[in-house]
Amino acid sequence: IFVFATVVFVLSFLFINKELRKRLTFQQELQKQVGSLNRANIELEQLTNAHSHHLQEPLRKIQTFATRLLTKQNGSLNDEARMLLEKINTTAEHMHGLTADMVKYSNLISNREAAVDVDLNYVLFKVAEQADARLTMQHANLVVSNTLPMVRGIPMQLAILFEQLIDNSLKFSRRDVPPVITVTHEETVGKTISDKLLSVFGGTLFYKISVTDNGMGFSNEFAEKIFGIFEKLETQQLFLNSKGIGLAMVKRIMINHGGNVSASGYVGQGAVFYLYFPVPNR
Repeated sequence: IFVFATVVFVLSFLFINKELRKRLTFQQELQKQVGSLNRANIELEQLTNAHSHHLQEPLRKIQTFATRLLTKQNGSLNDEARMLLEKINTTAEHMHGLTADMVKYSNLISNREAAVDVDLNYVLFKVAEQADARLTMQHANLVVSNTLPMVRGIPMQLAILFEQLIDNSLKFSRRDVPPVITVTHEETVGKTISDKLLSVFGGTLFYKISVTDNGMGFSNEFAEKIFGIFEKLETQQLFLNSKGIGLAMVKRIMINHGGNVSASGYVGQGAVFYLYFPVPNR
């Protein structure tokens, strides 16, 4: 019995030692991979910021020179030359906005800010205040049906979230139809959400915030595609000021906050975006 117990003990020790060595090796490899990934992210962020910085200056010069030509040589320019200069100016302005949005998106990925308690009512109020001129110009109506919740989050990112959703609704509104954007809130359980990333949380409570508009809408077969970076639907290709990054930022922000976003649309009737924020422990 003693010999048998000794053999079992030795074999167990050897097996445990082997498993510990394997686990240690795996942990070291994982740390190397994480280190490499962190370095790659830092380099990517630096590259994005550098490219943006170096692109901004030539774009500003292109806009300045095109504007100067249009102003000073306006009388001697024919219609075709004037149209081409205006297109150059507009395209440079679009590229200027695109590079600025790329920097924003890069900063969202790095996500080094600490989360605090945020009142979404206040965030939406400030965003609506800043967008008031555009809302008025398009005769748009922003309706908040009920009180929005307090969430744990990053105020600046949440402001960008609502800015992009309101901008999307205004940009893709229907001609001669005043935009109506409605924001509602309710609580839901993870297992009831038809979302692969959230249904696994089972009984976890989420704040479900719906942002509904009466714009152009889209076919539901593209419901996932619209959140891809630089992804634009055929109807959106007509809009030069549509950069294809706004909804990608919305998704990135929701992931940063431990939630997710989904959408459904009705062609020619409108779209609704569902934001899912985890409910803080009560």
